Amino acid sequence: MFKQGFTPIALVVAVLILLAAGAGIILWQQTKLPAAPAGEATPPPVPSGVEGPAPEVVATTTGADTTNWQTYRNDEYGFELSYPSTASVSEINNPRGISILEGYVDKHFEIFVNYDWESRIQELKNNPYRRMKFIRQETAEINGVKGKKFIFGMQDNDCTISYVLLERARSNFFLDNLAECPTHAEGVDKQMLDIVNTFKIL
Repeated sequence: MFKQGFTPIALVVAVLILLAAGAGIILWQQTKLPAAPAGEATPPPVPSGVEGPAPEVVATTTGADTTNWQTYRNDEYGFELSYPSTASVSEINNPRGISILEGYVDKHFEIFVNYDWESRIQELKNNPYRRMKFIRQETAEINGVKGKKFIFGMQDNDCTISYVLLERARSNFFLDNLAECPTHAEGVDKQMLDIVNTFKIL
């Protein structure tokens, strides 16, 4: 009687031991998978139906080295900007604002404060004697302040002229005559854009 009941019990115990050993081997292999090197992020999971790794989001920054630039600040107007030694800033009245000249008579732009910008844009759109045509309106942003950008093209060349409106509280700032043209000297358009990008509302 004892010997007849011993064989089934031994088989059950052997099967349980094998199952436990197999599970232990699987767990041990999983703990041995290589970890991502220090400082290296684990790639995000790939969405279903998309082949290859998930796209990487890359942050880009642009801007000139303004270390040696001068700063123009006007507390009455409520803004400041920086400009290189090749540029000059002069204040103007009626409308109130400033004019920035970048060493070339055809490379300048103005910043008007609390300006009737709507009339200005309508004048540019409707004046049949101007050589400009309205192209489109975009959203603009300079140093965290969002606004509107109106882009015009010249009818007889490849130049474009932009006008940017920025508003904060009860004030508006209108950047007038931001020209970009292939015929301008190399680097001049970028230099003017770099000046614009230093504009800050106080």
